[in-house]
Amino acid sequence: MLSELWQMEAALRRIRFIEYNRYFKESPHRENLSLLKMHLDSVFTVKYKNPYFNSQLEKYITDKPRQKEYEKACEELRKEAYRLAQPLNHVFRITGSSTKIQADVGL
Repeated sequence: MLSELWQMEAALRRIRFIEYNRYFKESPHRENLSLLKMHLDSVFTVKYKNPYFNSQLEKYITDKPRQKEYEKACEELRKEAYRLAQPLNHVFRITGSSTKIQADVGL
């Protein structure tokens, strides 16, 4: 469950990474993903020699339409993780003379 949460949070961070970029902010095509991809792909190729930005742009184009879904799922997974991380009451019973210990977990 936590690995799924971390993957969704990573996708949300990728979205924010691109949206924080100054070339994204200056782009006239922020609402149209296909035009945005063409525009930023050419800008990133010229401005950044590192292909990392282009790879993040590809992931952005894939992840952006699902952003609301990711945010909702992350919130649900965080609540579930919090619920599972709550301490539980334990009851220990020593039975017999052989010092055998049994632990019961109270839910």
